[in-house]
Amino acid sequence: MSIQRLMAVKDEKQTLLDSWQEIEDKAEAEKRDITEHEESEYKKTMRKVDKLSAEESEILKDAATAAEWRDLTSRSVGMDGINLLGNGEKTTATRQAGARDYRSMFYGQPDKQLDTRGFDSFDEFIKVLESGRYEPRLNELRQMVTSLGSEGGFMVPEGFSAKMLDVALESEIVRPSAQIFPMDTETMKVPGWAGFDHTGGTVYGGFDGAWLAEAGTATREIPELRQIELKAKKLAIYTHASRELVESGVNFESQLMAAMQKATSWHLDRAFIAGNGVGQPLGILNSPGVVTQAPEGGQGADTILHENLSNMFSRLHPSLINKAVWLANSSAIPQLLQLSIAVGVGGVHIPVMTESSNGQFKILTRPVIFTEKLPALGTEGDIVLVSLDQYAIGLRREIFIDKSNSVGWLQDLSDYRCIVRVDGMGSWSDVVTPENGPTQGWAVTLGDR
Repeated sequence: MSIQRLMAVKDEKQTLLDSWQEIEDKAEAEKRDITEHEESEYKKTMRKVDKLSAEESEILKDAATAAEWRDLTSRSVGMDGINLLGNGEKTTATRQAGARDYRSMFYGQPDKQLDTRGFDSFDEFIKVLESGRYEPRLNELRQMVTSLGSEGGFMVPEGFSAKMLDVALESEIVRPSAQIFPMDTETMKVPGWAGFDHTGGTVYGGFDGAWLAEAGTATREIPELRQIELKAKKLAIYTHASRELVESGVNFESQLMAAMQKATSWHLDRAFIAGNGVGQPLGILNSPGVVTQAPEGGQGADTILHENLSNMFSRLHPSLINKAVWLANSSAIPQLLQLSIAVGVGGVHIPVMTESSNGQFKILTRPVIFTEKLPALGTEGDIVLVSLDQYAIGLRREIFIDKSNSVGWLQDLSDYRCIVRVDGMGSWSDVVTPENGPTQGWAVTLGDR
């Protein structure tokens, strides 16, 4: 009965939050402040929500219930990016498949109104935080922190968290195309098929086809499954500001929000591309299932040849070609721009990297994205051909922010810390050994030169 109770608790909590949102919406529509009676009702509602949150945490302490809940919220990862095991059933636990914006991921409603905990703006939230005075709304946010202990800070109201993550998404490389799994708990296990050896015709972890004669008997296959475990890692972003800037600076809250969005975007992308998996996501370059294409014999240092690119293209799994993109360090631009194919003796040269009408560069029909987060020219991984939808990301909905003036006390500075919790890794456990030909991967890098 625990899982049923858990779902009932979550539904009841959401109903309470929705009822308060209706009151807020009504006040906003009538262009008036919240009345004393409504504020009293708000406090009653939040007390009920806190009790339900405590009950929810207590239920999830049971390992079996937590595992069952993870199963309900999981979606599997397949080689071609489809939901292999999901039943498509719409419940409180299942969100909009493939969605990457905050509201669709966590609520399945792209237009849902999100709770701001009574703060009119991010500016008001920051200034109340900066004041250091007792504030019931901040206290309620503090009580909602259950997993980060004394390091948790204050949870940023959902309405502001959504904006921060959604705007950061627009400037990232990996997250807009990756598979995103909203996490309700610290860890999440995503099931998927194992088995990447296709020799002998066996695919997807044990499915072996057979041609049968009339009345022939088929062989029963027991497919092999595996699990990808995502465990939320903490990304902490720090900045500081003078008290005068906080209290009287023009659009300080917009500047702080924009700075946090840019920093979040930059650090998430760097981890998803090159993270080593130790206290941070396991990036594309270090994930299993990635093939490294050796350079040509006698190839010069810090060079890129047409043969390198065509060989890399051949090592990407064929089912992923139409979704693949090239990622390259900006230091590779001169090499790529000068690369061409001669046509006949003394004929014209056809550039290998072309530009489309919208200004997008392409190599072998696939888009090229330049980024500083890859190694410099000549180092393994300076150019990568990758299908980003084969990368799995787990994202917690909460963002935490805290401030301290202990370090900058003599200068009257306030230090701000923002914490986002996320994990990521490639969804493949190994490279594919095809029935014929060399190994293939979901990503292909070029080796050291």
